[in-house]
Amino acid sequence: MVRYSNRPIFNFRENSPNCTVPQAPSNVPVTDLGKVRKSLANLLAGLKQSASAGNSSYKFSSSDVEVTDSITLYGLAQCNPDLSSVECSDCLGQVMSVAFANYPVLWNYNNTSPQPILPGAGVRSGDSRNRSGKRGNNARKTWIIVVGVGSLMLIGVAFFGLLRRKMRKEHKQEDSLDDMKLVDSIQLDFNNIQLATNNFSNSKRLDHGGSTAMYKGLLPDGQEILVKRLDKGGTEGELEFDKEVLLSANLQHKNLVKLLSFCIEKDSRILVYELLHNGSLEGFLNDPVKRASLNWQTRYYIISGLARGLLYLHEDSQVRVIHRDLKPSNILLDEQMNPKISNFKTARLIHGGQTEEDTRVVGTYGYMPLEYVQQGYSSIKSDIFSYGVILLEIVTGYMVSGFSDGDAEENLLTYAWRKWCDDTTLDIVDEALDDVERHEKEIKRYIKIGLLCVQEDQRHRPTMSNVVLMLNSDTVDVANPIVRPSPLILNNMDLHSLSSSTETLKSREFSIP
Repeated sequence: MVRYSNRPIFNFRENSPNCTVPQAPSNVPVTDLGKVRKSLANLLAGLKQSASAGNSSYKFSSSDVEVTDSITLYGLAQCNPDLSSVECSDCLGQVMSVAFANYPVLWNYNNTSPQPILPGAGVRSGDSRNRSGKRGNNARKTWIIVVGVGSLMLIGVAFFGLLRRKMRKEHKQEDSLDDMKLVDSIQLDFNNIQLATNNFSNSKRLDHGGSTAMYKGLLPDGQEILVKRLDKGGTEGELEFDKEVLLSANLQHKNLVKLLSFCIEKDSRILVYELLHNGSLEGFLNDPVKRASLNWQTRYYIISGLARGLLYLHEDSQVRVIHRDLKPSNILLDEQMNPKISNFKTARLIHGGQTEEDTRVVGTYGYMPLEYVQQGYSSIKSDIFSYGVILLEIVTGYMVSGFSDGDAEENLLTYAWRKWCDDTTLDIVDEALDDVERHEKEIKRYIKIGLLCVQEDQRHRPTMSNVVLMLNSDTVDVANPIVRPSPLILNNMDLHSLSSSTETLKSREFSIP
């Protein structure tokens, strides 16, 4: 008996699947069928008792019984030895009942005699000539064929499995090689970067302080570039750098910042991006003068463009990605004020399911949903929460970290929620926006979409495909938010005041600026 499976098969009984293997018909005439059936029943009962009484290494029995002077019945029964005596007895009993139920005239030897088989047991019977002579040879041939075919099937399945594994591995290797070829093709010589930035001159520097320095540069072909120079930063920093290079090189969308090249030189790791003259969204929201220049049409472009970029990351790109640190400082604006998502060093690929547990929580206070901070579960719904916060920031003109309405218990999300519940939604709109009445219906619609995205229960948050549809089609109804916004965590004090999740928080590492 040969058996193979893609799951454990030992130490438990199985009643299915069952099958019946036909044997060659006998030409022995039977005049007393009742006597044959009775003798056979007694034979099988004895075989069942004897086989099930075997030990853990051997549960097998064979016997014969003389029915008439010309007919002797032979039978054998066998169980997997790992089954208990009771399980073996029950299993053989089922096999025998299958034979009698499905083949009521089975034991008329002018008909075909079958062998009922279950995964853990089998029984065989016939006239005594199955033991020797031509009939015995046929029986042995049958068993040899069964064993041979089973063995070949086992070998075939194993070979097919190994072949598929090898093909998957080769396919992954080819993908990796393609990725590396793509990355290698954009690597830039350090001397060229030095030349472009006037040897990293302070006059070219766009920021000051921190472990990351930003420079403006000019390539020989006249293209302006943004040079991001990072310290070595140990193994973790190297991994984040590698991730940003690979993702940025493979993700191509008009609402994602374009990586032009990179360089690794001594203690520096350098990323070269297209230069976006308008800087970050954060720069506009924090500057009253710049913010006043944002009319509703411009804010609409930023909101909808950001949604399209996230939709690409979540659903449309070859490698589906959770950004995990979406915030205004990571949204850059080109000359036409089109938003471009940047900074993929903490991004995570979506594998199979859409939710994965992180042992290290990364992100920025104010833009992380409660379930991510408490339980460490990152998903596309985490990004959607961040998007909802940013949408409300764009409409209200408030940064979530700097919001104040005279009530220490209220934050930007609860404020927007309260005003929406009171049907005074327009009270939260940025005072610098001068065309509110003209776009009142659209503004209210967008605020409701923002509140949908920041709901406490992530199951009620929409997907980005739904968000894009609601933003761009007035004929699509926007549902009312079902639950209030997720509690905001704005600082370490908020983080550790979550007394109900103290143990969860202790077991996690936080990497939050």
